[in-house]
Amino acid sequence: MKLAEIFVFVGLIYMVCTYSIDLLFSLVGLAAIKRRMRKNKRRDYPDEVYPSLNIIVPCYNEEKAVSRTIKALKEVDYPNLTITIVNDGSSDHTFDIISRELQLEPCFVNANAAIPTEEIKETYASSCNTFIVIDKTNGGKADSLNAGINLSNSHLVCCVDADTIIKKDALKEIVKPFIYDERVVAAGGNVRIRNDSHSLTDFPYRLRSPRKMITTFQVIEYIRSINVARNALALMNGNLIISGAFGVFKTGVLREIGGYEKFSKGEDFELITRIHFHMLKKKKPYKIPQVYSADSFTDAPERYRELKSQRKRWQIGLVSTIRAHFFKFFRFPFKAITFFSLPYFIIFEIISPFVQILTYFLIPALWIAKVIDIRYLILLAITLAYSCLINLLFLIIDFSLSSYYRFSDKFDLILTSFAEPFFYHQINCYWKVLGTIDSVKNVFVKAAWTPPRNVKDFQSVMAGSSDPLLTPGAKKGMQYASDYKSYYKERIIILALAGSFTVADIEDFEKIIDYYRSKKRKKFIIEMKKLRNMSSEALAAILKHAKELKRKKGGIVVINPNDKIEDELKISNAVKEIKIFKSYSDARKELLYG
Repeated sequence: MKLAEIFVFVGLIYMVCTYSIDLLFSLVGLAAIKRRMRKNKRRDYPDEVYPSLNIIVPCYNEEKAVSRTIKALKEVDYPNLTITIVNDGSSDHTFDIISRELQLEPCFVNANAAIPTEEIKETYASSCNTFIVIDKTNGGKADSLNAGINLSNSHLVCCVDADTIIKKDALKEIVKPFIYDERVVAAGGNVRIRNDSHSLTDFPYRLRSPRKMITTFQVIEYIRSINVARNALALMNGNLIISGAFGVFKTGVLREIGGYEKFSKGEDFELITRIHFHMLKKKKPYKIPQVYSADSFTDAPERYRELKSQRKRWQIGLVSTIRAHFFKFFRFPFKAITFFSLPYFIIFEIISPFVQILTYFLIPALWIAKVIDIRYLILLAITLAYSCLINLLFLIIDFSLSSYYRFSDKFDLILTSFAEPFFYHQINCYWKVLGTIDSVKNVFVKAAWTPPRNVKDFQSVMAGSSDPLLTPGAKKGMQYASDYKSYYKERIIILALAGSFTVADIEDFEKIIDYYRSKKRKKFIIEMKKLRNMSSEALAAILKHAKELKRKKGGIVVINPNDKIEDELKISNAVKEIKIFKSYSDARKELLYG
């Protein structure tokens, strides 16, 4: 057998194994779904039994969707419910629409936790007192969710996207496991695609097969990977992802782990991974189920460019989280997350796209070049047909358990499922490959140091560290760096200065510099991205390290400085040691590849 034939044969075997794992997930997922549905169906609790719950909805420039979201949230059937909408510094009319819809009045909300977030400008309450609105400085989705967690007074929090519509009874369904099993710390719900279904008079009780094929492919993908497969992982308590579109968590657990990680591109994956480690470290029994009967609806991308960006971001989040926490898994070798989930994600979500892409294109190319015979082309077709049958099985499982689609829509989905392995799957694998490469090539640790509004509340970059040199109890930037020890040894450490940098901050700054020197980091950069004020003494403290940083191919950069800062740099002749960039992308390119 030729070397080319051996490689092609191995690739085909790998693909068959990947699809067989999906087949296993479909069967185990079906068993898990039926088991969970039987448990939920047997339990019909009175309203006073349901624990208090706070839905947190982060919004950024959602003027087109926020009105519809508020209307849907008002229809949710759940007792003892509070809804917190977080306006994350929207630059459009999002806040005006929220204010008009809810008739807001300023109010005081007591913070029950101190997860660091961007500045909260004001809090408001609706006329019906069900809604709380937080207006804050832009900090991203994770930062907005953390702000909501800080101000939550409820036993549970439900984190959803701004475009998510929750089915009327979904909250009761997803909360039931928390009631009958005290070990449950988080639960994920179903996410269904609603594109082209908004106009239906009986939505959300009926869905339409999307008109665009790219969206129909995603319907099949969601059913296969989220609605069924995750139930299989949850059965063995090995689920590492709860979709950001719809998930419920115990508030206390989220506060104990410091909330969402602001700098992670896969904050959903990263959060659940940390919850697993947190509970295992405490040696407390816990469960993270997936609840099939709790449905939510979201809009899927309808353009290939948007979908590519989304899938690359998901893959970067997956790879960076696994790299960050890789060695932590082995502290718990006999748990499902280590002996099953970790190998699954590495072999079938990270490595498999590379193997499949090579196999898809090498077999036809080698056959055309007459290096291999037609048997391998036939084997590839049989393998893809096997994938079609597995898609069909997932659809049959979903159709048997739900009644959203009419016969014509089901027929359309089935026909599209036969085309998915021959077209969409290859594109999706290609995007995953790009995401993995970008993660390995571009991901660097950004330890955000935001000193601030109150020096006593200064969040040191090594939060939670046992290192006596650093301010204890801090939870912001360096907790990220602490969690990402597994790969930041070979990466860039960026110390980001923001707000005001004064004499009072110099001592903490020196401690952090000394700490990193002791760790012998290869490239260290001090970044001044949003620095508004800096005293001459503080500038002198920074310049003291400039030459040494330059020798180590690191340095100090100023990104889009205001006039005052730029004048101070020129007067001090610091421009010889400090690089000034107009945009963050220019600085990133220079720092990573320069």
